Amino acid sequence: PHNALDYRFYQNIAHWLTSGKLLNLHYRNHVFCFTGNINYIQEEKIVKDKNISIFQDSKLVVYKSENLYLLIGAVEAQKHGFGGHTHNDKLAVEIAYKGKDFIIDPGTGSYTANAKVHQQLRSVNAHSTVCIHGREQNIKQPQGVFGNSYEATSKIDGKRMVNNIFSIEGSVLVKHPDFSYKHKRIIEINDKEKIRIIDKVGCCSDVNVKCNFILAPGVEVSILDSNAILRFDNLIATVIAPTEMWVDKGIYSPRYNKWTDTKIVSFCEKISKTPLTFITEIEFNDVDSII
Repeated sequence: PHNALDYRFYQNIAHWLTSGKLLNLHYRNHVFCFTGNINYIQEEKIVKDKNISIFQDSKLVVYKSENLYLLIGAVEAQKHGFGGHTHNDKLAVEIAYKGKDFIIDPGTGSYTANAKVHQQLRSVNAHSTVCIHGREQNIKQPQGVFGNSYEATSKIDGKRMVNNIFSIEGSVLVKHPDFSYKHKRIIEINDKEKIRIIDKVGCCSDVNVKCNFILAPGVEVSILDSNAILRFDNLIATVIAPTEMWVDKGIYSPRYNKWTDTKIVSFCEKISKTPLTFITEIEFNDVDSII
């Protein structure tokens, strides 16, 4: 007896299976036959510091002001000893300015109806993070479309620094049987809401590091060497990379079983010494202020 779109009923069952406790006491009688346990557990702890919210269990950090929205995530594929259904999106960012999406998560696309689209949208190259030597963060297990192996472990945190700069810091350690690396990403947002992304990659030498930014459909892009000019209606975002940039084709899924074309802005660095450190800056303006 519940709203079909209210998934707290199923969340209770899932949480009990992994912890033996319930999340939502309102539905305890409906799931008591499964659980036999109605002990209350606190919801996820959220740490807030003015514009930053840190979701400690989920490993997500959100910066939100009047104009700027930025999210960075490091959600792992494993918890309580069980595998989770996640994408290879560790340390990927989403960025919106004045209500306009510029850099986005690509979505899910499909599951079994189109396995090719599903695999493309869960890959590291479909997210706004770095791809090390063309390798995935977690390698899909061959026995199913939902499976993951668990090579990637991560952590993330955020704080407000004394010099009026918000700082978000996350890292992911990836250990494959034949290849391993560590990626650390620091995002700084100053009082004018200029974004500075500092990426540090520790790995063996002669390895390519590709950095991607997935653009929202409707964002126009022009490239001038190491600068990408992104325009959405009357807003402009200037992305300044450490090396030459280019535009690739990508896909975006606004909802399940639907997807459309979009663009990916990318650049590539090569590790000659470790760790490799490179900086990307993003600044927003109104078209009228530039003209």
